[in-house]
Amino acid sequence: MSRSTFRYRAVRSDGSIEEGMLEASGPERVREELNLRGLMPWDVREQRFTRAGPRSSVRDQALGLRLMGDFLEAGLPLDRALRTLESVGPGSWRSIIPAVHEAVRRGCPFSDALQQTGTIVPEVATAIIRAGESSGEVSRGVRQAADLLEQRAGTKTAIQSALLYPSILAITGGGALLLLVGVVLPRFAGILTDMGQAMPPSTALLLQTTAAVRRVVLPALIVGTPLTLWALAWLATASGQHRWHEFLLKVPALGTVRLAQATANVAATLSALLSSGLSIARGLPTAAQASGDPAVADRLTLAHADIVHGSSIASSLARHGAMTTLAVQLVRSGEETGNLPGMLERIARLEHERVVGIVNRAVRLLEPGLILVLGGIVAAVAGALLQAMYAVRA
Repeated sequence: MSRSTFRYRAVRSDGSIEEGMLEASGPERVREELNLRGLMPWDVREQRFTRAGPRSSVRDQALGLRLMGDFLEAGLPLDRALRTLESVGPGSWRSIIPAVHEAVRRGCPFSDALQQTGTIVPEVATAIIRAGESSGEVSRGVRQAADLLEQRAGTKTAIQSALLYPSILAITGGGALLLLVGVVLPRFAGILTDMGQAMPPSTALLLQTTAAVRRVVLPALIVGTPLTLWALAWLATASGQHRWHEFLLKVPALGTVRLAQATANVAATLSALLSSGLSIARGLPTAAQASGDPAVADRLTLAHADIVHGSSIASSLARHGAMTTLAVQLVRSGEETGNLPGMLERIARLEHERVVGIVNRAVRLLEPGLILVLGGIVAAVAGALLQAMYAVRA
């Protein structure tokens, strides 16, 4: 029989109110348990933890786990560490600490208590913490989960920073062009027409081009909307997602970045899990979920089946293309030397640096390209406007 968590309010024998949570098969069982404790049930409601959960950035998730790991490393009991985190942790953590604290008081492991509260911590982080609990090193598992999330936050920040300037340039440049072509230039053309002036060739060409684009937009929307809806429905299926993500992995440059990023995620997760005492057979499925790419996760699942049946880790990963070539070579070295967790940690660092380097190089090429394209279009529009102004003066 499935069990749920219920929040209750009950009256003690002295008339005071007690609040808390209990796990039971139904509200009647909660009332029976409260009666056995000498309490009179007042209000019993099921506590529903949804995946929506409190909003939390990856950096906040990492900060909360880092603080928790430091408290546990300093020798604080889990109960006191949670109370301390509630007072000094990020706001998103403070909202869930009471529920986590109550679950821990009932005997629930810290990892399971976190998982019950929704998306404040990703499942891969709770898996690493659970591995640390199974090996008797909770603080180490929490710190390794914090390391993983900090690395993810660092990668995300680096990519966002690299793309910030090109995005601003594209938005402001595109907005300026729309204003010039959609508002300013047509008004000049209207003035020339009212004055009976001949329209300059460049102005006429630009206006004809924009008019042609406007004529194409509506039919494109009519045709494109149902196609887009069909594509979204197809992508919602398991087969569609698999084929789409496999296609993305085969796209030049983009596929290289996606595979390298997924490899970094898998290597970092697997390194933490193996260091916590999990076997490769138990750790690889969790690492596959942490890849961030469904196609890579599918490849890792196939590789996992080969490993379970006796194949070497490196050969299985290479056979299914589940990691980059460099990562496979380093995994083979880790197998041979018996230092697979350390080698996986090195893989995660190298692939992370590779992703950031590729993005930075692409951005360095993109920025002058955008400047040249937008500058050329603005120059053409400005020339058409000048000709229109000279026509008015004439």
